Amino acid sequence: DTWIMLTFGKIEELDASGGRVTGRAIMSLAAEKGIIWTQENRSVGNATALVTRMELPLEYGGSFKEACPGGGRTLDSDKAGGSGNTGGSGKNRLLAAVGSVAIEVFVFTDAAVVDYGDYAIEVAKGQMKFNVESATWPFCGVDHKLEVNLDLKTPKDEAPKGIENKTEARLPPAGGRPAGRKPKSKGVKTSAGGRDVNFDLPEVAVVDNTSQASEVLVKTNGGKTSIAFVFPFFDDTLLYDPTLGFEGDSSSDDSTT
Repeated sequence: DTWIMLTFGKIEELDASGGRVTGRAIMSLAAEKGIIWTQENRSVGNATALVTRMELPLEYGGSFKEACPGGGRTLDSDKAGGSGNTGGSGKNRLLAAVGSVAIEVFVFTDAAVVDYGDYAIEVAKGQMKFNVESATWPFCGVDHKLEVNLDLKTPKDEAPKGIENKTEARLPPAGGRPAGRKPKSKGVKTSAGGRDVNFDLPEVAVVDNTSQASEVLVKTNGGKTSIAFVFPFFDDTLLYDPTLGFEGDSSSDDSTT
């Protein structure tokens, strides 16, 4: 068989030193109840895609606590200059509507060029694309980060064949559009049922509508592979757009986005 399974696991807040923030974690997105599923045809870039969305509204409880470590309040609890343990974020959100984490999967019926912050990504006809999104995560500090973990499973759970750093590259014009830049990324190649699978993982995320550097950490344990994406603090929105695909797909770089 030729297949690959992607499972989104732990999502957790990290402090300025990279340590886990107590009470600020979703232990497994895949195992969460209360996920909202939707599906629609949507215009994306210069094409139309079938989009399946899974969204988890953030609610306090279990491993996801309202109080920050040390008894302080979240950034959401205070206006700018407030009395919380971080001094406030300049927002005054209601904690009853904490935010959300979402994954979107796109299937394109035509080739497209999709804007991604200051960059652009090519999508071949029939290919897939998935996004990682979050809105108004209730950070405990403006110097904190958010880590999202992705586990890979293939028929034989083979270790990655290679990892490479890719530099920014120009994209050719498509449909009369000006050429854009492909973001700097980390390439990971693994195998699934005898076919190679290529991942193109940008080291850039769109944070509050601005392109900012993010980290991509590839971890292996025996034949199992996991990828950790580490994103900077955001006030309102986060968007991350990796690519993957089986070798021999119709795209020029054999990746699925």
